Amino acid sequence: MNKKALSIYKVTEITMWGHEDNPRYFKSPIAAEKDFHRRVKIGITHENLPDRSCNNDPPPWKIRVGSEENVRLKATIRYWDSYHTDCGTEHDINEYEILFEEIAVV
Repeated sequence: MNKKALSIYKVTEITMWGHEDNPRYFKSPIAAEKDFHRRVKIGITHENLPDRSCNNDPPPWKIRVGSEENVRLKATIRYWDSYHTDCGTEHDINEYEILFEEIAVV
C-alpha cells in the first residue's frame, strides 16, 4: 500500500547571522506564498534600502525561484544598518533572507 506524502509549507526569515527568525507553518501553499510576499513587501518598504550607486552593487532586494531542493521561493533584502562603537556610529549594508519552503511529511 502506497502512502501519499503530505506537504506542509514554511515561511521564515534568515538573519544576517544565519539564524531562523519568525517561522510560520501552513497547510496551504497559497497561504504560505501570500505570507512570503507580505514579508517581502514589509522588508522593502520599512527597511532603509541602499541605492544602486555603482553598477557593481547588487540590487537592494531580489526574489528568486528556489534553487535548493525544498525551497520554492527565496528573497534577499539588503539594508543599511547602524550600530554604535567606541569610535562612534558605524554604518554598514547587511542582508537577510526570506524563504518559502515545502516540507514533506510521511
